[in-house]
Amino acid sequence: MIGCSTEDESETLEAPQINYKLATTEKTLPANFHEIAFEREEPPAFQYLVKAAYNSVEFEQFWNLFDFEKKIPKVDFESKNVIFVGLHESSCPYHIENISDEQNTLAITVDTNEDTCDDVASPRAFVIEVDKGTTASLQEVMIAESGIRTMVLIQ
Repeated sequence: MIGCSTEDESETLEAPQINYKLATTEKTLPANFHEIAFEREEPPAFQYLVKAAYNSVEFEQFWNLFDFEKKIPKVDFESKNVIFVGLHESSCPYHIENISDEQNTLAITVDTNEDTCDDVASPRAFVIEVDKGTTASLQEVMIAESGIRTMVLIQ
């Protein structure tokens, strides 16, 4: 006979969720995205651009770099930092499924709600507000897309 634990394994295996606010998302990327983005060395050749703004000057600079159409929102940089994530999505729009802390690494999972999508490499940028304590010494993030995890340095 084999004994079973009464502890819920899903709770022990999940990384702690991070409190965040999606400030905006748009179908936009910097004009020079392909030159400055990180590209995976192994297939699939996903590309990512991750920037972190720790003050209003950097925030405005990155907002303009990504060429957002919406008006720049107000951010309380006393308690928050902002992470910009740029990538390509399929014909089905991506959303942030969750953000968690995996061994002191910010893990961002993106997904779509649809099943039949065409590979069209459509631009997508996310602007995410995160507590300052979570991002104080952040140097890289892990992005999970289509079940594939990629470590990306913050530029």
